[in-house]
Amino acid sequence: MKKLALKLTLPLMFVLGSALYLGLSAANFTFNPAPVEASTAPRNAYARQDLGSGDWAWNWDFKASREERTNVDWGMRYVFKNNANIRHVKNRLDGQGGDPNITPTWNFFGSTKWGHIYDGSDYQGRGLVEWDSDRGIKDHASCRWNHMHVRFYANGNSNYNSRLGYYVIASSHRDLEGGRSCDYRFSSIEFHEDIMNRRVTDNLGTSTSYGWRVYDNAFSWGNAVSGVIDIGGGNHKYQSDGRGPVYDVTGR
Repeated sequence: MKKLALKLTLPLMFVLGSALYLGLSAANFTFNPAPVEASTAPRNAYARQDLGSGDWAWNWDFKASREERTNVDWGMRYVFKNNANIRHVKNRLDGQGGDPNITPTWNFFGSTKWGHIYDGSDYQGRGLVEWDSDRGIKDHASCRWNHMHVRFYANGNSNYNSRLGYYVIASSHRDLEGGRSCDYRFSSIEFHEDIMNRRVTDNLGTSTSYGWRVYDNAFSWGNAVSGVIDIGGGNHKYQSDGRGPVYDVTGR
C-alpha cells in the first residue's frame, strides 16, 4: 500500500508543481506594475515658487502629500490664467465632445499625484495651504508607447490672485510604456512643452473662436536641470530650463 501511495503521490506532486510554476510564470508575464521608487529633485531645483499676490506653490508635484525633496514626481511646467479652472481647461484640451475636436484625444487618466499650493488672501480671504490630487489626462492607456500625460492642480477648481486672475498650474511628462513586458519608463523634457504649445496654438489659439494665447517660456519655475538626469532609479528622466509657458485662457 505504501508503494502504491508513493506511485500515486509523485505524479500528483509533479502535476501540482507544474501547474504552480506555469501559474506563477503567467502571472509574472501579465502583471508588471510600475515600480515604486523614490524620486529626488536636485537641491538647487527644488523650492517654493512665488505666484504673485502672496500665492505660492512648490515647483514640483509629489508622489504623496508630503513636502520632501525625495518624494517628487515631475517639475511644474504650465500656468493657465485669467479664465482658468480645472474642469474648463481639461474639457478644452481633451479633444472630446467637439469643444474642440483634437487628435489625439486625451481621454485616459493615470495614477494620482499631489500639488501643494498656498492660495493667498486675494481669494475671498481664504489664505489656505492645500494639497490637490489629480490623475491627469493622457492619450492612451497603459502598455502603449509614448503618450502625453498632464496633471492639473488648484485649490478646489481654481486659484485666484490679481496677477494671474483665475489660474491653474500643471506638470507634464511622456509615458513610455510598451513592449511584451509592458516596460515602464517616463520622461519630462523641454520638447514636451512644444507638444502642449502646438495643441493650444493649433486648436485653441487666437486664430480660432476660443481665443487662447500662448506666452512661451514666460514663467520662471526655478526647477532648471541643464542636462537630462535620472531622478527615479533608471526610468524617470527629467530636464528643464526652469521656465514654462503661460496660457491666457481669456476666450470661451
